[in-house]
Amino acid sequence: DPAATGVAEPATEAAEQSSGAASDPARAASDPAQKGVERAAESDDGLAARYWTPRDQLSETDIRAVPEFCSGRYLFPAFPYPTDTDPDDYPIRGDAENITYFLDGRMTLNGAVTLHQGNRTITAEQGSLDRTAGHGVMAGRVQGLEPGLAFEGSAARVDFESRSSEIDDVEFLLPNRQLRGNASSIAQDGQGNLVISDGRFTRC
Repeated sequence: DPAATGVAEPATEAAEQSSGAASDPARAASDPAQKGVERAAESDDGLAARYWTPRDQLSETDIRAVPEFCSGRYLFPAFPYPTDTDPDDYPIRGDAENITYFLDGRMTLNGAVTLHQGNRTITAEQGSLDRTAGHGVMAGRVQGLEPGLAFEGSAARVDFESRSSEIDDVEFLLPNRQLRGNASSIAQDGQGNLVISDGRFTRC
């Protein structure tokens, strides 16, 4: 399991902190503006149902953006920063029930893992960050939300240097295009371009 990297290291080489928050690049996330995003990510509803709003509950502005053949549209909760800002311009902050730090710059997080970076929020059951190598792995019901994209998958890998990421066994939602679907994987490059592998998707 790639997300368990480093867990078996001798205790003398790691410092453990329970119910704690990671330091830079991951430290406690306590912004009140993030709470709506967190509640959406923690919902047990299906991804599409989680953000679906029927036509009769939409504002006039939102209704104008809905195709005639759709009975509603997907709406995300309010984000804490302007939606045209780049999440990669913000530091990574995170917390978990248990965090272990290693002298070589690695960090493992277990239980209720949450990472924030600007308007991007990712939750999972466990994760690992390697600041020296510049990459991270998350596993166990990985859920993500940012302007223009929501997803839920089995695992996610992030390269902080190239700003690229890949999610496995993923259900995804692209509200700006009124698209949702499933794929064996989705890869996003540093420019935000998406590559969907073995995917199926539909409108509304």
